[in-house]
Amino acid sequence: MNFAVDDRPTDFSQFVGNESVVNAIKQGLENKTLPNAILFTGSSGTGKSSVTNLIINALNVNKDINLHFIDCGVTKDMESFRAIVNSISAPSFGGMNENVVYVLEECHKLSASKNAQESMLYILEHLPSNKYVIATTTDPEKLITTFRSRFVEYHLKPLTADEMFNGLLLPIIKKHEIKIKKSTVNLIIEASSGNNRKALSILSSVASLSPEEQERVIVSEAQKDGGNLKDALNNILSLKPTSEFPFIEYIQALKKTDAEPEQVRQFILSYTANLLPMCQTKDLVDRLCFLYDFLRDKPCYDSHSWGVIYCCIREYIRNFIELF
Repeated sequence: MNFAVDDRPTDFSQFVGNESVVNAIKQGLENKTLPNAILFTGSSGTGKSSVTNLIINALNVNKDINLHFIDCGVTKDMESFRAIVNSISAPSFGGMNENVVYVLEECHKLSASKNAQESMLYILEHLPSNKYVIATTTDPEKLITTFRSRFVEYHLKPLTADEMFNGLLLPIIKKHEIKIKKSTVNLIIEASSGNNRKALSILSSVASLSPEEQERVIVSEAQKDGGNLKDALNNILSLKPTSEFPFIEYIQALKKTDAEPEQVRQFILSYTANLLPMCQTKDLVDRLCFLYDFLRDKPCYDSHSWGVIYCCIREYIRNFIELF
């Protein structure tokens, strides 16, 4: 069983986290003021697809006829988007009483085709009252400004540890009567870094194992996923004065771990917080506190956020390594 698929929320009361976004959507549906063009942004596993599906259900869309999913990684040529624009402009099956939804998945992949985005500008501003365009992206900065501005934008944040434990995992553990230790659930939360899809996938993979096996498997996977990040961070913490540090190469190494900028930030925060109680010297405490304070209030949700990680490392070097 895949809890990420089988236990998706079926109504807004089951959606965990991002209360302000959920309340705005619910209010728009109830008052019939829901924007016709909506852009959901946020890192992977924050619920963009789930909230989209909830909107589709709330609008009573005939999914066989009036629901159109468009994978922007595949459908991005001009001819395809002209057809989409023509389809939106044309009278809908069932007339104005039937709601129609077009979902542009991973719309940042349209960055390869500025013309495809521009072809939709007019229709996005003049959508018929019964037609909705819902776009999702993990990287809104890649969209051209005029295209992005046609949408009402809602940003979904990763779940906090408390939301992950009490709102997401615990109800599923109780529902399926999974035998698992609280410490193991905390390992899942740490390994998923606020990504609810990843947390549910990990829980699915260990649900049938014994409590002892569960912990061993999760620790093993976490070490595999975080090993490169941990090695990279240790390389920085162990730098000696006057050391040469290859900034660009370091960021490229982080990117090759397949982690997103926000996952790297969360990892650094978690890693430094766990190391602090074990510090033996004031120098190391100062180093860890600097990294933690620098990144604590700088969420990284788009491609430009690698620049935040870069600046953090560069400022760390400026403060603690005599290079300049």
